[in-house]
Amino acid sequence: MSQRLGRMFGLFLLGALAASAQPKIGAAVNAGDYTPDLAPGALVAIFGSGFGTGTAYASNYPLPTALAGTSVQVSDGTTTATMPLWFVSPGQINGQLPYGLKSPANLTVTTTAGSSAAVAVKLAANAPKFFTVGQGGTGFIVATHANGSLVSRPSAVTPGETVVLYMNSLGAVNPPVAAGVPPGDGTTAGGSLSKAVDPVSVLLDTLGSSVTYAGLAPGFPGLYQINFVAPYDDKIGDAGISVKAGSTTTQIGVTMPVRSNGLYFVLSGGKITNGQTYNGVSGANSSIAVRHNNAQAFGPNGLGGWSKTTGLAASSSGIASIALTMKSGGNIVFDNNGLETGAVGNYYSTLPGFNVFFAMSALNSPTAPANALQGVYAGYFKLSATTTVDQLIGYFEGALNVNPPFDPANIYNKFRMNIFSNVSGSPRNTGNYVGDVFTSDTTAGTFSYSATGIDRVGTDGTKVPAWRLVYTLKTPISLPAGEYWFTHDVATPSGSGTATSAVESPRALSLRPASGVK
Repeated sequence: MSQRLGRMFGLFLLGALAASAQPKIGAAVNAGDYTPDLAPGALVAIFGSGFGTGTAYASNYPLPTALAGTSVQVSDGTTTATMPLWFVSPGQINGQLPYGLKSPANLTVTTTAGSSAAVAVKLAANAPKFFTVGQGGTGFIVATHANGSLVSRPSAVTPGETVVLYMNSLGAVNPPVAAGVPPGDGTTAGGSLSKAVDPVSVLLDTLGSSVTYAGLAPGFPGLYQINFVAPYDDKIGDAGISVKAGSTTTQIGVTMPVRSNGLYFVLSGGKITNGQTYNGVSGANSSIAVRHNNAQAFGPNGLGGWSKTTGLAASSSGIASIALTMKSGGNIVFDNNGLETGAVGNYYSTLPGFNVFFAMSALNSPTAPANALQGVYAGYFKLSATTTVDQLIGYFEGALNVNPPFDPANIYNKFRMNIFSNVSGSPRNTGNYVGDVFTSDTTAGTFSYSATGIDRVGTDGTKVPAWRLVYTLKTPISLPAGEYWFTHDVATPSGSGTATSAVESPRALSLRPASGVK
């Protein structure tokens, strides 16, 4: 790992020019984007001629102050120091500016043939720059997942994960560390972490992010590291990213591949319970109702209010409802699916058991962003007697239904369950997606999830695992005999998404109830 990072961050545009009799500096620039923006402690690339008799690399730490007979002197009129060097060739020098310098500072290259004319560089307290995959300062930034693997389009960043950015020239650190000396790793033996003195923030696709570490990368002189938690966004593709250190922001034209968490689909149930007679077909006798905010994705029915005209085909007439199990004291008191008892029969291997229903609402609908795609399907159920309940169990699709897959462990998931009263044959229109009989938003309890061990099986034999979502109530509730509607979904956090990021049409157009395993 150290050799790879050293090669990536210490060696830039390696020159192969022949040494001249007298060293001459053409430019001294930031090693991140090759602009003149520099700060004390930055990795710098010096271009010119006559810089040495050959090519040499630093082979150990602390970094040497001379390579291939070449050294670089830095002076701000008060402090004079010799720059630690990563690399020297006849046409290029890579090294680290000392800390504590004032602006401007003069650089002079010295070889056995003599010294160059001094070149002045301007220094700011911070000059944050991304390193990029193409090493040109634009395009994809160099970043890794928490496991050390590189972020790329095939391995994009997902909401809620910790991402590691590798940066240049964030400025002063505390505790201070001399240029060329590897920073500590936070352990007793390895020394303290050297954290950035000035505040550091990250914007991903214009969304603020939680920064958990900003400072020098342990073990690598001059290399800075930022750990941040990716914000919730519904974007798939290349997102713009920026870092602000102190009052200075990184270069423009840099991006990082991102993808959303995936879509949440709920399973239907096939057992007629308590004399229920509704069937899963469109119109007056449907056991399924829909509410949404996007006519393009779902059609006109259910736009802004519940509708039982869902567009389900006649082949779905065996759907009893959205799959629901209720327990009291560990005993099942309602079951329309058989997933907990194993009594599923062939429902999940033949139609209508292939059907799944999109279920994502907004955590706080009035303030949710306009581009947050919201849609929830409700399932009718009937109780023949007063029923005490301390656990509600819904069922959702495993990871194979959508790409990117839904990750139940994502930190931005806000699961919710709701029970609505039955008015005129459909859920009471009480305002958005919150149930009037019960809602986990305001009823104390805890969510948990686990695999059921049962798969939906497509006509081609594809197996998609069924997962359970359990809400365990702090205090049991009693539901009188009657008719109800049940929903569970993942709520979109308020303020997620961006005004410029829309759900792409191929994904949006797939949100109607699925007719088979995808």
